[in-house]
Amino acid sequence: DQDRVCDPDKTNYLFTGFRVERQIVIRESITHQTHLIVCKEGRVVSDIIAPLEDDFSSSSVPWAKTICNQSGTNCYKISRRKTFALRDLAVFFPNKLIGGVFKEHPGRSYKLHTFDEDDSNFYPLAPLMSSNVLNQWIEVAYNGVMVYHIPLFHSLEESAKRPNKSDRPSWFTYISPNEKYTY
Repeated sequence: DQDRVCDPDKTNYLFTGFRVERQIVIRESITHQTHLIVCKEGRVVSDIIAPLEDDFSSSSVPWAKTICNQSGTNCYKISRRKTFALRDLAVFFPNKLIGGVFKEHPGRSYKLHTFDEDDSNFYPLAPLMSSNVLNQWIEVAYNGVMVYHIPLFHSLEESAKRPNKSDRPSWFTYISPNEKYTY
């Protein structure tokens, strides 16, 4: 058995990697959140809620912003390719290379380096592909809370090791973790 969030396409593939999804939570009021989810063999092992600074009108994807787990021990960035960096809408044709997932180098603390925007502080983990947003679903909890799941992005595969500068994946050359591009 596996978690639906790790297999929104219902392929029964035991996915290991990253998923980014929008969740709209319906209780007395309606709220929305963006989640960076880490899956291992079809199971959720980490679900990081990205802080939102805007309303429903924008994509609400925290592009090029540092996202950390609660303890601050694992910090990530999701960043777009230059082609998509000026785009506000988070909906793309499925299976397009949109960007990448980056992880902060070990030993650094996001809380201590809040304004550190140096690309070299992050290393590439996996390319980020667009998901099929039509594979959305509603989860209803026993307490009546409804969660509307909208899959946005997924990685192709998770890299467990830190690539050396000479061993960087080819997709990385097109993506700046901080989306520092010149046009």
